[in-house]
Parts: sequence; C-alpha cells; structure tokens
Amino acid sequence: MWYALMHASQLLTWTGVGIVAPIVMWLLSKDESRDANRHGLVIVNWMLSSLVYLVISGLACMIVIGIPMLFVLAGLNILFPVIGAIQASRGTLWRYPLTIHFFNPEPIR
Repeated sequence: MWYALMHASQLLTWTGVGIVAPIVMWLLSKDESRDANRHGLVIVNWMLSSLVYLVISGLACMIVIGIPMLFVLAGLNILFPVIGAIQASRGTLWRYPLTIHFFNPEPIR
C-alpha cells in the first residue's frame, strides 16, 4: 500500500505536494526495503524525465509543435502514476514507459 501511495502522490503536483511527497516517502523508506528503493527510483526517474520533456516541449512551443506535446505530457503525468499505483497495490513494480534512466533501479526479477 505504501508503494501505491508513493506513485499516487504524484497526482498532487499542482499543489506542490506531488513533487515533494514521493521523494520524501522514498528517502524515508529506501534503506528499509529494496522494493521501496526500486519504486522510489522509478518515480524519481519519471519526474526528472518529465521535467526534461517539459523543457523540450516549452522550447518547441516557439514553433507551435510544442503545444500538443504539453497536452500529451500532462496526460502521461496523470496516467503513469495511476497505473504505477495500481500495479504497486498488486505487488508489481511497473516501470514508466518513455523514462530516461538517470538512476537505475535494481533489476526486476
């Protein structure tokens, strides 16, 4: 349940909590559980990837193509945490597609 909450907490991004909460939850539990560390790394990788995509989309807005990219990114920032939370509640680690792996979680077995 804790891991599902980690994923779902990203949905509160518009309040600022969605950025801080999953990172704090990960930092508090990463040393206690290998699974907590893996879920946290997946989330942090997605958050950083999303930031990179946001910057690229923002720059692409200068040539109009970035506006649809912003809508797609907004949708993915809702969809991926929901799927991640559902999978975590089932005991599965789900790696977000399109993620740039800044930090590599331990291999999934």
